[in-house]
Order: sequence, then structure tokens, then C-alpha cells
Amino acid sequence: MEKRITVIDAMRGLASFAVVWFHLAHEMGFTPRDTPLFNSGAYGWVGVEVFFVISGFVIPFALERSGYELRAYGRFLFKRIIRLDPPYLAAILLALAVSAYYAHSSGTAFPYSLTQVLLHLGYINVFFGYAWINPVFWTLAIELQYYVLIGLAFPIVRDRRGFFLICVPICLALAAAVHAEAFIFKYLPFFLLGLAAFHFRCRALRAGWFVASVFVFTIVAWQMLGWVPAAAGCLSALAIAFVRSAPKPLVTFGSISYSLYLVHATVGYPIGSAVHRRLPFMPPLGVVLISLAGSVTAAYVLYRLVERPAQRLSSRIHYAHTVPSQASP
Repeated sequence: MEKRITVIDAMRGLASFAVVWFHLAHEMGFTPRDTPLFNSGAYGWVGVEVFFVISGFVIPFALERSGYELRAYGRFLFKRIIRLDPPYLAAILLALAVSAYYAHSSGTAFPYSLTQVLLHLGYINVFFGYAWINPVFWTLAIELQYYVLIGLAFPIVRDRRGFFLICVPICLALAAAVHAEAFIFKYLPFFLLGLAAFHFRCRALRAGWFVASVFVFTIVAWQMLGWVPAAAGCLSALAIAFVRSAPKPLVTFGSISYSLYLVHATVGYPIGSAVHRRLPFMPPLGVVLISLAGSVTAAYVLYRLVERPAQRLSSRIHYAHTVPSQASP
């Protein structure tokens, strides 16, 4: 089986950049509406669905390479927590610090309760009616649900027949029946696209069957969320399956994609607001680029100080007869 698939890192970088550009150029009010710059970020949110497809592929790929068995389920979840939670907790602290600064400077009350903050530790605040401190965190809750499910279902999913005869029908039925935003089910077609790519790259699925599977899952995704995210998911699955290399700068940028995703709104918006307020002559593109530069810098610092050490710590936790696996987003 292949070791590291560079196109995955490049896709992470592109997906993260798309989401960041969506927020900075389209959502945060720095850019006049109906301008080319404003419209350039209109569909950047589809980077989220790309991340779901990537996770659909990477997690089973890593489990297969690691010799995972169901008895190691607790260890698998522990590895994911060690890998992903330290940057997430750091991003929460950063968001709280920024909120506290704004509350103090404006003389308003701090906007979050202790209960709301603590519920973030289990990604369960939405189930109790509390909003996310950082709106991008909702995708992390969806990813966590996927980890919980794939760790349990992998003995079935890893087998091609189990995947198509058991996993796919159940997932499609749940996607059609449960539309609640807080649950993974409506996004399952995107994870299925990644799982199909996993079977193809592990040589368990012929090209014709793979393309047919992608077609079916794309149609379902289209019905669930629309043609734009469905198209992004389809292209992502095809890229994972057939693209064998990626430009090195994109691969390098992909290494900080998770940290960038976590902090760009918290860092980019205050920077953009300050520039927009104090330098009113600055063109909107300049405001967005400065906000982007600040976000990337903060992401790099978070990656070096928190995320990379967490990756290394997680990699030391092995299953039986394991080899190091490609980290997931």
C-alpha cells in the first residue's frame, strides 16, 4: 500500500484556503457587495465538503495501514483526540481572549457563559442550544462523529462487499431520513465518496465500479446539499483516486491547513477591521490580503507550537504491528 499521498495535502491546503477566502472576501464586510472580489469568495465554503471527502478517505487508509482491529477502538479515539484537540483548545482560548478584549474595550458583557465554553470540550454545545464560540467549529463536531462511527464500522467497511451491501445502504437511508444540522447524516454522501476512493486506491475496486459509485454518491449529495458541494465532492474523490502528485508549495501549505482553519476567523476579522478603520484609503483587496497574511502567520505559529507536537505525540500511540500513518485533517 502507498505511504503518503501528496495530493491529499494539496487538497487540504486548497480547501482551507477556499474557506478562509470565503470568510475574508465574502462574509466579513471588508468588500463591497457585487464586486469581483466579493464574488470570488462566494463558493469558498465548499472547502468544508472537500474536507469531509478527505476524511472519508484518510481515516480508513490510515487504519488499514496500521493493522487496526476493533479491540483497538479506544486507542484509535485517543489518538484522534491527542492529534486534534490541542490545536482546537488553543483556538478556543484565542477566541475567548479576543472576545474578552472586545468586551472590555466596548464596555459590554463577556458574551459566553462557562457552561457554553465547557460544552465545547465535548463538541456538544449545539445539543444544549449554545452557539459555537467560533462558527467554523461545527465541522469539527461532524468529523468527531465520523471518527466514532468509522472506528466501529471499519471491520465491515474495509471489506468491499461489506461496504457496498451493508454500509452504503445504511448511510444513504440515514442521509435521507435525518437532516438535522448537528448530526453527520446529511453529510454522509461526502464521506462515502472518500471511502469509495479508499477502496479504489487499495485496489479493491475497479475503475468502472469506482466511477459508478462516485456518480451515485454525487447524485445523492446533490439532492442533499445542492450541485455546488456535490460537484466539489465528486472532483475531490476523483482527484484522490487518479492524481498521483501535487505541487510542493501546495503540499507544504497543506501542513498548516488545520491550524489555518481554526484561527482564520478569530485572527483575520480583527486585523481586517483594524486596517479598514484606521486606513480607510486601503483598497478592499489590500484589507483582505493583510487579513489573510495575519491569519497564515497565526496558523503557522499554532502549527509549530501546538499542532506539530500533538501530531508527534499521537504518532507514538500504535496499534499492534503498526506503521506510521498519514495524519488526517
